[in-house]
Amino acid sequence: MRRHVLVRSAVVVAALVTTAGVVPATAVPHAAEPQDAAEVVLPAETRYVPRTDDVLEAGSTGYVHRQEGANAPVLTDYASGETKGLSDYSTPGALDHSGLRAMALGTSVNPAAIRITDQTTGHANTVEIPEGFLWTGAYTADSVVAYRLTDRAMSGISVFRQVDGKTVEQPLTGIPQGAITAVAVKQDSDGVVLRFRSQGRTLAQYLLQYNTATIRALPSNFWPRDITLGKGYVLGDEQTNEPLRVLRRDDPSAETTIALPKPSGGNESTLVRPVVIGDWIVFRTAIDPHAAPYVLGNKLWAVPVAGGTARELLPHVRDSVAFRPDGSALVTGGTGPKDWAIRRVTVGADGAPSLAVVRELPPVTARIKGIALGTGTLSYFSDSERDPSPSLYERKISPTGEVAEPVVRSHPFRDGARVQALGDGHTVYEAGKDLLSPSDTGRERIVQLPDTATLVDGFGQFTIGRTASQQYVGDLDRGLNDSVVLSGAKSAAALWGTTLWRPVGNSGTIEAYDLRSKQTTSTADIGCNPQELQALGRWIYWSCGPDKAGVYDRELKHSVAVPGGDVLLGDGFTVRHDHTTNKLALTDFSAGAGTAPTTSEVGDPKQSQEDDRRLSWTVDKFGGGLAYVDAEERIHIRRVAVGRSPLAIIESHSDTEMRLAADGRVPDEWHGSWQLSRPPVAWTVTVEDAKGRVVRTLRGDGKAQGALVSAVWDGNDDKGRMAPGGRQTWRLKVDIGDGAGLREMAGGDIRLWSYSDKFRDFDSDGLGDLLGITPNGTFDLRLGTGRGGVDGKLSGTSWKSATAAIPFGDFDGDRRNDVLVRLSSGELRAYHVYPGSGLWSEGWYTRIGTGWNIYDTLTSPGDLTGDGRADLVAREASTGDLYLYADNGARNFKPRVKIGRGWTGYTLTGAGDVNGDGKADLLARDTSGALWVYPGTGNGPLGARTKIGGGWQVYNALVGAGDLNADGKPDLLARGTDGVLWSYAGDGKGNFAGRQRIGGGWQMYKYLF
Repeated sequence: MRRHVLVRSAVVVAALVTTAGVVPATAVPHAAEPQDAAEVVLPAETRYVPRTDDVLEAGSTGYVHRQEGANAPVLTDYASGETKGLSDYSTPGALDHSGLRAMALGTSVNPAAIRITDQTTGHANTVEIPEGFLWTGAYTADSVVAYRLTDRAMSGISVFRQVDGKTVEQPLTGIPQGAITAVAVKQDSDGVVLRFRSQGRTLAQYLLQYNTATIRALPSNFWPRDITLGKGYVLGDEQTNEPLRVLRRDDPSAETTIALPKPSGGNESTLVRPVVIGDWIVFRTAIDPHAAPYVLGNKLWAVPVAGGTARELLPHVRDSVAFRPDGSALVTGGTGPKDWAIRRVTVGADGAPSLAVVRELPPVTARIKGIALGTGTLSYFSDSERDPSPSLYERKISPTGEVAEPVVRSHPFRDGARVQALGDGHTVYEAGKDLLSPSDTGRERIVQLPDTATLVDGFGQFTIGRTASQQYVGDLDRGLNDSVVLSGAKSAAALWGTTLWRPVGNSGTIEAYDLRSKQTTSTADIGCNPQELQALGRWIYWSCGPDKAGVYDRELKHSVAVPGGDVLLGDGFTVRHDHTTNKLALTDFSAGAGTAPTTSEVGDPKQSQEDDRRLSWTVDKFGGGLAYVDAEERIHIRRVAVGRSPLAIIESHSDTEMRLAADGRVPDEWHGSWQLSRPPVAWTVTVEDAKGRVVRTLRGDGKAQGALVSAVWDGNDDKGRMAPGGRQTWRLKVDIGDGAGLREMAGGDIRLWSYSDKFRDFDSDGLGDLLGITPNGTFDLRLGTGRGGVDGKLSGTSWKSATAAIPFGDFDGDRRNDVLVRLSSGELRAYHVYPGSGLWSEGWYTRIGTGWNIYDTLTSPGDLTGDGRADLVAREASTGDLYLYADNGARNFKPRVKIGRGWTGYTLTGAGDVNGDGKADLLARDTSGALWVYPGTGNGPLGARTKIGGGWQVYNALVGAGDLNADGKPDLLARGTDGVLWSYAGDGKGNFAGRQRIGGGWQMYKYLF
């Protein structure tokens, strides 16, 4: 991709993108930027439509043509190239052909003489017409054709030639019987087609050849819409797709037809414009008038008179084709606007048509009208050669000042309008009743007003537009039929983020109105009723008339006076266009109220009309730069080296939760967006788990949408694996290219609903949950809150036959924890738990086996064997022996293994990794009320016990419920005999902190697991 970097100073423009913010809580100061004023100059481009220069007549020594921008046609000499004006070219009554012009002297009905001027030499002849003769309109350089009318009947027709100052008559024979008039239909320097009429009807058409003084009748059925004369041929053109009829001039009765190639595209009509060059017909199809402004011209073709394959001579020519007396022709065309010329079509050495340049036509400079600069993007309207219609172009600017090639963003089909950067990488422009913002998908967001719209301001999704009598705040995201959010009488107004600044009546006070909350958030006293407002973070520009303007400093609560007029606000400066001197003047007030501003000249934009103000220059509200178009249609991009406001977040949004499916499908994604006060060169969003480990890093090196950072997380970690459910945190860091690197700007939490590898997590949020069965058989899944307790519930019914429920790990291989349920019959089942749903007895389950009534305790501490799968611990009621059932990975258990004796009297609960060694542990309360932790060894058996403490006999239920406070450590729930539930936070070292009351009424559950 070609890039342009033309720098006047020694240092390349470094940023062109940064500005102020309005959220002090997130404002971060940064290093001062270099005080150079580098400038990038983009060369002018070529207009798409080539220079217009239509040939009207082609003579032997020169040609008449109409040039673009000229008031009248001009005459250009072939040999010298000298051009002179023809102010009388459009004289009424004049007839032209072959570079000649004939004017009747006397009455037009019965002239006494005809004056014939060679327009290429200026030489003139006057040929007298005897009394009684009427002029047919036919003529050559020294002769005319006239007929005698006697007793209302044509009695003769003659050629009158000027010879040595005398008029010589040459009578012609063969005129049709009964003719009373004769009119020249088509003529060249060799002859003329005459149309004879009798009273009330046309009799016939005849061809007069001057060199032989013969007049021959054309076929009686030869009445085409258009006739073309060429050396040796007469062409009949129906101006449709019908074949051309070709007659020989020396024998008009000899006729052939030629089928021309049909038009190939929608920009061509069926009309043809043929001329004869030697023994070839050269032609082109006409341009559809509606498409004419957007096409270069259609192809020029040649086909042999005798028939054959057509040849393409030029890819693009205009409509005008002028035949020369020598048998050649002039056309205007070429391959494109940079290869455009008046060309001569003549017979080449091989007898076929060839082309030669008569006059090169230099390209026209593309005009720029409407320009915006913001967040690393230059936008402007132009009729550049890059696209057929006037278009809105965008050019990205790198942090080092490289300007990329233009990209067409929209086709407004107009030659310019006010356009403004919105800060989010998009622009908005005015187009009739609409304010349009092109999107990356090729569509346009629209705010439609009831009358012609003038763009006042825009930021993000919001716009301010005016009609002749009203003012409207529009929302580009709402859609066409609901885009206006506020309307009222015209007044001063400005946008910054979601804040609308507007006057409060005539009080001299302005207010900040938040468009989302619909609340006034602050006010400022400027001391007068403003006619114009502009907002940019800390600064509010106001104007109460041409001689009273200032910038209100929101930090110091005071205004600093600045020049008014045609002004735009930047970060710490204003730029004013002085239309008297046609200069841009910059006023630096970045030190704030209390310090006198300074003013300097910064550019020479092209002059503009009153209604075109600010269409040729702009200020970057997000970057401390400006751009303007000079008189040569070059774009200058200048950096403004003044003190900048700190980087800030203007507005933001981030999801607080997301859901993923265990099979890898992504029904949801996490989205975060932050509108910054200046565009970053790089940014990162890191997602971390509850233990502070980085799960995923999202990077945006140069990928921000202007100053809008948008991040999307699909739920996978940096290795492409789905992240487990639980609480995640995100942190946004931004680098704006000032040398300070990445700085943290914001952070927050995400509750991720995914598969779960967390102990006792059934709703895939990473938190432990509690199971309870009521006496009537309701099975409740009580959800961990992340604050140490449980709260909401998901319920299932018909569980009266359940005698035990064991929260388990992933038993069926779906990456979610399951629940083992023992029925009164002794059958053990593994039930699949669906996230967001309770446990239903009719739900999907795996039958494990029968005979499980021999155990009075069933619990799962987690993985005791170190194979990555949860295991089951069972105490036999009759012996007090403790058995381990290891998950076999095939939806069942391996044969039991005895891991202890004498466990009668203990209250047992699986607890997860209580001591933080990475292995599952078992909690046991003895008959004295002492609580013990039995650590797992990782290979099946339990290790030596450690006492946690005494007094636990006050509880009638103990449940190792997993991580309830989102600190990554398993916690313990205990229910008192009074029904109060308590939570004990695990310290990850084998003990628990003081208890936390969850609430009463928990005696409603017969069982808690």
